[in-house]
Amino acid sequence: MSWPVGIFIGSSNPKWKGGIRKNNGYLMIYKPEHLRTDPKGYVMEHVLVVEKVLGKYLPYNSVPHHNNEIRSDNRPENLVLCHNNSYHLELHRRKRIVDKGGNPNTEQYCGKCETIKKIDDFSPSRQKKGGYCRTCNNQFMRERRDNNVNGS
Repeated sequence: MSWPVGIFIGSSNPKWKGGIRKNNGYLMIYKPEHLRTDPKGYVMEHVLVVEKVLGKYLPYNSVPHHNNEIRSDNRPENLVLCHNNSYHLELHRRKRIVDKGGNPNTEQYCGKCETIKKIDDFSPSRQKKGGYCRTCNNQFMRERRDNNVNGS
């Protein structure tokens, strides 16, 4: 016997938890009529909080950012609205440098050796973008070249 489609949607489902669930640390609220729903009808709570403060839907491509980087802390004073994801990632990059004791205006974080170095230690294309310092990048390229030669 098969169940009729749609009979266990939302609050009629025995596993219903009040329309709140967690996804990767983010709180999700069941709101199937919202513009930014996932396929199951849930919206990230921090989106709803920022929209309530603004009094309208979020602009296209805008991203709410958690200042303290705790994904479930959706207090309005903890959220910053970024105009796009590039700016959002820049906030995370700068915080990582500050947390390591560096100055994000003059220094950069190397993802390979995990140290803070002067921006001049990065190639011009990697300055202010993250990635590897010149030393680590050269080592990475040598390893990649050697693997391609030996792997062929």
